[in-house]
Amino acid sequence: MLLRVVVFLSAGALLAAGLAGQLAEAAASKSKPKPTAVVGPPANPAIGIETQAKHALILEAETGVVLLDKGADERIPPASMSKIMTAYIVFGMVKEG
Repeated sequence: MLLRVVVFLSAGALLAAGLAGQLAEAAASKSKPKPTAVVGPPANPAIGIETQAKHALILEAETGVVLLDKGADERIPPASMSKIMTAYIVFGMVKEG
């Protein structure tokens, strides 16, 4: 029972810290614009990647060339996979002590 309470409180603290960081970052970004990297068109525009997703970013692994950039500059909440991985790491840390 104590372990569940510790895990719950740890996860809550981790989520609260993440939200506080995002709020601080959002406030800072409003005051001064961040420089963005200039990304050229894909090396082979004939590949024709299409998606119905609202947001997508596909990079070539070795060179880092952007193959698809759809709504990448918009701020959106973290995906469910990010939340699951955060919980996984917290539970692993709690298990280790």
